Amino acid sequence: MNSSSGQSLPLEGIRVLEVANVIAAPYAGSLLRLLGAEVVKLESPGGDPIRNWNSPRGPLPFAQINAGKQSIVVDLKAPEGRALLDQLIPTFDVFTHNYRPATVEKLGLSGETLLGLNPRLVYLSVSGYGRTGPLAGRPAYDSIGQAFSGLLSLLTPSDRMPEVGPALGDLGTGIVAAAGVMAGLVQRERTGRGTVVETSLLEGTISLISDQFSHLQATGTQFNVEARSRTSAIFPCHTADGDIIIVHLSTSQKFFEALMVALGCSHLVDDERYSTFDGRVRNHDELLTEIESFSRQWPTTKLIDVLLKADVPHTRVNSLADVMADPHIEALGMFADTDDASGMSFTGAPWSFDGRRPGGVHDWPTKGRDTNAVLGEFLTTDQIDRLRELGVIGDGRE
Repeated sequence: MNSSSGQSLPLEGIRVLEVANVIAAPYAGSLLRLLGAEVVKLESPGGDPIRNWNSPRGPLPFAQINAGKQSIVVDLKAPEGRALLDQLIPTFDVFTHNYRPATVEKLGLSGETLLGLNPRLVYLSVSGYGRTGPLAGRPAYDSIGQAFSGLLSLLTPSDRMPEVGPALGDLGTGIVAAAGVMAGLVQRERTGRGTVVETSLLEGTISLISDQFSHLQATGTQFNVEARSRTSAIFPCHTADGDIIIVHLSTSQKFFEALMVALGCSHLVDDERYSTFDGRVRNHDELLTEIESFSRQWPTTKLIDVLLKADVPHTRVNSLADVMADPHIEALGMFADTDDASGMSFTGAPWSFDGRRPGGVHDWPTKGRDTNAVLGEFLTTDQIDRLRELGVIGDGRE
């Protein structure tokens, strides 16, 4: 689904100027681009650091997060570069950055300053710790956000060294940031005025585990990586093939009863230890042992077939390769966009509109590829050449 299909996307016609590196804020820009916005990524002469995270098929982390964007190179530390930004701002609807508060002040990039140049601008700031508070000036990356927010304590057993897996803090914050921009655009439609949207890696990551803070206050105890399975009646069951099938029984008595019948242990339905949800929580480990004594006798495909027929919520624990090869994922079209040069399949937009998923966003820009085209909207060729000679801008030829 794209403009060439004859159907417009929700953010078509919106222009975003992204002055942000690495993952969190650029991921917000990626989501806005998938929704139809034009996103121009302003990079420093050194470029986004993740351009250097290479693989045999190219800078794939950069490619995934920046597919479909344009790239211009402007040195904002140079007076001429900072002046260029002032000329750009009135031509955009959204401005995003991930600078620390001190850098914002040094470069003169506050929301008040930029909205003074464009009163309809939606200004997004994604910092590490937020603009205020005693830690506001500190640097932060995904692992810092996960650790400080408490998320990491929920993912790692307490007796082991924490191991940081996917960049959940960065990506979650990117989703929060994109939602803030869209709310700002809706507000602008109502009021005709722009707004300053602020979030941070810390705030975005905390929002991912809001239910955990409610549980802490209600019970006085914190979940850990083991407790979630017990309190939500989640049972990881091994099969005869050594696979693990996750079964989730938290909300309905019928699922527990159907599972017991499907496995051939219907006598446990009336067992007073397991007949109620509270009983299954208290006796989780014992019930898991009972279930596994049956599940380990079944090949994976047979067990999945039995659980499917019984309508029990379940799935095999998939690897990433399993996910990409799954027929259901293919039907959803989550990896439909493939870059011709690298052969890489990009993760698609997580929404559909009128039954169609936005698509067609899979190429990524070389550094400074679009500098001349973007600046050419208000500068002459001679002016662009002079700025390039001064080292203020780059156009991909350096």
